[in-house]
Amino acid sequence: SERGFVPGVVAPRDPGPVRYRGTEGRGFLSTSEVIQSGAMFSLSQLGEIGDFDERLVIDAVDSQACLRLGERGYDIVCADLPMGHRLGEAIGFEVGSRRVLLTRHPPQRHYYMTRNRLLLVREHALRRPGWAMATVRKTLVAAALTATLDDDRAGKVSAIARGVRDALRGRAGRISVRRDPSRRP
Repeated sequence: SERGFVPGVVAPRDPGPVRYRGTEGRGFLSTSEVIQSGAMFSLSQLGEIGDFDERLVIDAVDSQACLRLGERGYDIVCADLPMGHRLGEAIGFEVGSRRVLLTRHPPQRHYYMTRNRLLLVREHALRRPGWAMATVRKTLVAAALTATLDDDRAGKVSAIARGVRDALRGRAGRISVRRDPSRRP
């Protein structure tokens, strides 16, 4: 960036089942986003971009902060910091050279993961088209794995479909029990 090397976030390189992709340099892996678990966000840089977006409720809040920091020229980096972390009851699969995860989260989490990732795609696609395409691909792969390998497939696929619908409509915020994404209309 124009500022030189200025980390906005430093995170463990391999927090449990998650593996980051990026560019090696300066003893760090530079990437576009990290999960909050174990990540250290710079308070001054967070102050510059504003608070975490509470309308996202639970999933992709960290991704949005990383994207906003990156757009301001801050580096999102991973260091060789040991950290054991579990993502629910996630099961990892190697598909070619990539690792994919079946998270085994309840339907409500699938709703938020899908909706929020797609809301971020809407927000950042023009400025970050490569990131947006990769995010859509990851979201489709996660939905396909859930639809074919997970338990409670009907409830989770229904939640994913509602997440897509609400993202297309630009809806954010907490869902009510009345709008439980695993329930049929």
